[in-house]
Amino acid sequence: MLDFSKELLFFFSLLGVFNGLIVAAYFFFFINENKFSNKFLGALLLVLCIRIGKSVLLFFDKNILITIVLIGVMACSLIGPLLFLYIKTNTGKIKKLQWKHTLHLIPAIVLSLYFLSSREDYQNNRILISKLINIINFQWFCYLVISGFLLKNTFDNFRNRVHKNSKNEVWSVSIYVGIFLIWFSYVSFKFTSYIAGAVVFSFIFYILMLILYNLKKERRQKKHPTSDTKQVNEIIQKLKYFLEEEKVFKNNNLKMPELAKLLNITPHQFSEILNLSLNKNFSNYINEYRINEAKHFLLHDTNYTVEHIGELSGFKSTSAFYTAFKKHTGVTPSAFKSQS
Repeated sequence: MLDFSKELLFFFSLLGVFNGLIVAAYFFFFINENKFSNKFLGALLLVLCIRIGKSVLLFFDKNILITIVLIGVMACSLIGPLLFLYIKTNTGKIKKLQWKHTLHLIPAIVLSLYFLSSREDYQNNRILISKLINIINFQWFCYLVISGFLLKNTFDNFRNRVHKNSKNEVWSVSIYVGIFLIWFSYVSFKFTSYIAGAVVFSFIFYILMLILYNLKKERRQKKHPTSDTKQVNEIIQKLKYFLEEEKVFKNNNLKMPELAKLLNITPHQFSEILNLSLNKNFSNYINEYRINEAKHFLLHDTNYTVEHIGELSGFKSTSAFYTAFKKHTGVTPSAFKSQS
């Protein structure tokens, strides 16, 4: 019979496993974006949950079936390879999955089948199981080292702040650090407790879910910038810089996608900002800058013809210049020049 503190520990440990299985299924079956990396992440969460679940059951019941123990141990042998494959696909180092990439999984699968088929040999041989676990923990560590090298540039950038890390880089590092902490909790359990790995997994799982939520939230805000006032203001200031300082409106072939690219947003996002935040459409907004430029020429450069001023201001043709100028000022360019 468990006392209340152990019941609470048992519940909290298995709660992380249960939620982990749900999230594993979500990544494996329901997310099409980054298809291969998410399937590897789903598989990684699955084997982690099996490994952690075995630890919880063994901690509270030393007499569980040897088959359950071996299934947990063999699941552990897949953690390192799946972490490596996940990071390699998520960071874009594998553009197209090939059969050679799955070779990392074959040794663990073959060993799993062998040990399960000869499970009677391990029934009363805890020393043999302990040696097996040590070998697998060492294999796990080797894959942590290899995976760490894959993330070397990302870690360097976190330290030196050369540029802002991408969402994939942040997520890959978060997963890597979480897996490392779980590994460390297991290899150091002699100094803490065997259940420490399960507890650490539960804490890390919920922290990772919080990180994932924030990354998804940032991505939604990037897709819909008008929902973030600060971001909209930054984009508008950047837009004014390109128009007032760089004077990109003088390019008579300037199109919305071209200017949106300079602002690092999509044309749809740009149109949304113009319509909702500035209450203008693209053509009228750009023509305002062109007409103000034309006014400057008309007032100060008397040697230029009206037609040439329209061309210098970014209009494609004289007729387009006259039409836009009269629409915004109520008079033709020639009349404006004579009035001044």
